[in-house]
Amino acid sequence: MSEAQPQCENVPVNVPAQVRIPFLNDFTRQCRILPGPRNPECGNGRHYYVIQSFDKDGVITNELPIHFQEGALAENPRHNGIFSVALLCVMIDHLESFQDGDFATEEGAHAITHLKEAVHWLCARSDDRAARGVLGQHKK
Repeated sequence: MSEAQPQCENVPVNVPAQVRIPFLNDFTRQCRILPGPRNPECGNGRHYYVIQSFDKDGVITNELPIHFQEGALAENPRHNGIFSVALLCVMIDHLESFQDGDFATEEGAHAITHLKEAVHWLCARSDDRAARGVLGQHKK
């Protein structure tokens, strides 16, 4: 019988005010990423973020909540959030759409390459966990 899945409730532990966006410019200064708490019972990860855009007067003009999967799916097969790899694939598609148009850049190509590398390593991690029989379980 499998071990009971830990309760993945948001526990307010180590919550910074914002996630740092490096290399700020006039546009990225009008964006902030607000993280949720780390959850020691769910791998110590953060599972919730809010990305906000605001105008020059500080009025929020757009807000996007992001909730990542919490808990092991083999133990509780109910999706409650997105997978990291899915968000990376959205970013790849978004950037590739610009590369297919008038705004293709070398920097964009490098960003796509590194995002694809991140997807590769996350998938390799999943393959390794599957080979060890722990994929979808709250086990190392």
